[in-house]
Amino acid sequence: MFVWKKKYDAVTREMGRQIVERDDTLMVRNMTIGRLQRTSEDMLARNLELQARVISSDAKLEAAMASLAQIAAQETPTANATVKRMARFAREGIGARNARDQQAAA
Repeated sequence: MFVWKKKYDAVTREMGRQIVERDDTLMVRNMTIGRLQRTSEDMLARNLELQARVISSDAKLEAAMASLAQIAAQETPTANATVKRMARFAREGIGARNARDQQAAA
């Protein structure tokens, strides 16, 4: 009986040690998953913020183009020069944005 008790105690200790090791491993994995999840959420929030900025910039560009159209309607030499200059700036800005969009899509 005494020999079996020693074997039982040894097996019980080994099982307890393995349980503690597994628990430590699971805690480390859970902490890693938590960090990755927080990083992912931060990246998603940043992405949404950048999308909002792009939408805001697009709205400002559309408003500027509408303003240029109003200036062009005046048909004065100064208005025409201003419209041409601003239209060139707008085209360059739109072209740069389209190039960035195409690079991002590629």
